[in-house]
Amino acid sequence: MSSVQPSCPFIVGAAIADSRFFVGRHEELQQITTQITGTLPGSLNVVGRRRIGKSWLLYHFCQTYQEYVSQPDRFISIYLTRGLGGVVRPTL
Repeated sequence: MSSVQPSCPFIVGAAIADSRFFVGRHEELQQITTQITGTLPGSLNVVGRRRIGKSWLLYHFCQTYQEYVSQPDRFISIYLTRGLGGVVRPTL
């Protein structure tokens, strides 16, 4: 009996809603932190194949950025997403 596993864990099922299941993205979170907290902070692009967790990575960072930045009071986290019908739903 052979077991076939998808090459991308985000292809099957809905988006991860529980941050306890957010694992293995420490390097990416560090890159985001470095980009926004550097001497000359700038914008960043998260680029990749479809359904590999780009949106969830940014959502997770916005929800937990206080854990990654040294002076969280300097930042306000706003996550904007375009939902069904093109409605923008901000999350503070």
